[in-house]
Amino acid sequence: MKLVELLCEARKSSGKSTKDLGTTRATSNDIKSALAFVSKHAGIPLDDLKANLLGSTPHTLLGTKQDSGDIDIAVDASKYNEKSIVKKMLDATGQDEIHRAGKGVFSFAVPVEGGNKVQVDLMLVPSTEWARWAFHSAPGSKYKGAVRSLLLVNMMKQVWEKDRDLEVDGEDGEPVIRVRRSFKADEGLERLFKVRKMRKDGKGRTKNLGKATPDEVQAELDRMGLDHKFDRRPDPIRDPDKAAELMFGKGVKGKDILSVEQIIQLIKKRKDAATIFKNTMDDLKEQGHEVPPELEQYRGSK
Repeated sequence: MKLVELLCEARKSSGKSTKDLGTTRATSNDIKSALAFVSKHAGIPLDDLKANLLGSTPHTLLGTKQDSGDIDIAVDASKYNEKSIVKKMLDATGQDEIHRAGKGVFSFAVPVEGGNKVQVDLMLVPSTEWARWAFHSAPGSKYKGAVRSLLLVNMMKQVWEKDRDLEVDGEDGEPVIRVRRSFKADEGLERLFKVRKMRKDGKGRTKNLGKATPDEVQAELDRMGLDHKFDRRPDPIRDPDKAAELMFGKGVKGKDILSVEQIIQLIKKRKDAATIFKNTMDDLKEQGHEVPPELEQYRGSK
């Protein structure tokens, strides 16, 4: 099967891990061995791979964590071609099927010293600096990086940029148009354009907001007879300091929101803290994550 066909097939099996290929949890020595393998076969300098380890993987490499379920590595998409990287790694590992863990994320069962295999996830991103920060797992925190991410996702839902963002409700009181930034761990704080489009059968609108283009947003405004303005640029923010300031105000830096504990303390100062915490708890429970006890007091908030 050609690589382009494999890439299309990978979209159908998105989220599939490499456990079926016999991978085990990775120790510090396993990570060292796997990084050497990836460097040799993918053509990425070893120092770059080490510098762009994500989540808790750096802690395992340093020996402060016993092991990791997989080895997550950010790869600069502007320097490396996705198809080329995938082909080289497929050839090197002998895999005849692409395991895709998400958009731009490819999983490989990499052989390590001792005869074992470990899962290596290569994540092609527009900014490795942003990825390292967005997927950061604070060594002293009681909580996983997923909790931090969901707090920031729900924090961004409350951030409004005057004269740049837009939300228009329909006759049913539900949003018909929404233009605002969203926290995306791989892409940055990117402005998304969404519209509840008219149904093709003429029976009202679709149930949910769907992805749209700025032109489609403008067309819907024109159809509704509205003269609202909005920023047509996705304008992603990938500087952690700029992102932190937008979310939490002047003077707050990226280093100030590296842990769940830091973020909770900053959110508590906001008038909409209860909404942010309640929405985060709902998302955590839906995804099967532990809810921080600090948030329990907000259970049932609206």
